[in-house]
Amino acid sequence: MDQTQNQTPISEETIATVLNDNTTQQMIQDAMQKAIAKAVENNFDSYSPVGKAIKKKIEEILVPAVEAYDMSAYVPKLDAILTEIAKNPICNDVAKTTNNFKELFVGFGKAKYTLKETKTKYGQRTATLGEIFDAYTKFIEEYEFDRSDLKVYDSESYESVECYCDVEDISPERYSSRKTLQITLRNSVAEEHDNNEHSDTCFVFTLTQWDFMRKEGTWDLTYAVNPSLDSIRNMSDFEIFLLKIIQNHIDITDPQDFEESVILKMEPEPNVSYE
Repeated sequence: MDQTQNQTPISEETIATVLNDNTTQQMIQDAMQKAIAKAVENNFDSYSPVGKAIKKKIEEILVPAVEAYDMSAYVPKLDAILTEIAKNPICNDVAKTTNNFKELFVGFGKAKYTLKETKTKYGQRTATLGEIFDAYTKFIEEYEFDRSDLKVYDSESYESVECYCDVEDISPERYSSRKTLQITLRNSVAEEHDNNEHSDTCFVFTLTQWDFMRKEGTWDLTYAVNPSLDSIRNMSDFEIFLLKIIQNHIDITDPQDFEESVILKMEPEPNVSYE
């Protein structure tokens, strides 16, 4: 026998009583709030008309700025934030941190070390390894070396410093889908110190070329950087330069060895013996 025939139907009065109960009213209210929240969320989804309109407006504002890579307009706001940080006694050497942040956000055209960027036919931004080496020689030219071992040939300048860019193929396998080059930027002053006292003037990074990059001869630059605030504060100007290249997704072309003699801007100390 069908058991449903023996069930007593729920009366309209019972239904009305349950619906009017405070507990039921609260359940209905909660369900309605969830439904409304879900509907609002769906309307702001990137595929909804509202979401598409928002996305379009954001792209109109942000994309031109990102393509220009000139973030100088944001530097005053960044300065204000870092000024507040400076009031905290646990934040040391804030001036150096501020300057490094400024350099990260300023376009290459206004930066300390510039790049003559070009673009591939697919729009990829590129710079040559020679430009990076030029920036390195400028960094060495202005670097405050330990004067104790530097020779002075006249009363106005120290001996010239030899700078080198060494390119070494360290590709993992002959038939690998990528090639890897190790780039070493070094100088004669650092090499004269057995204890490598001037290791902060020598830099090692890699250039990687995947199969799809070979046709245009471009390489992806990788440099080990600690992203912490403390690390950024302690970075040299040249390290900030390398970091900017990575952040701006600039590929490198024409990897080759370089060598150049650099005359230091640092002036000899008085009362030194000249050779």
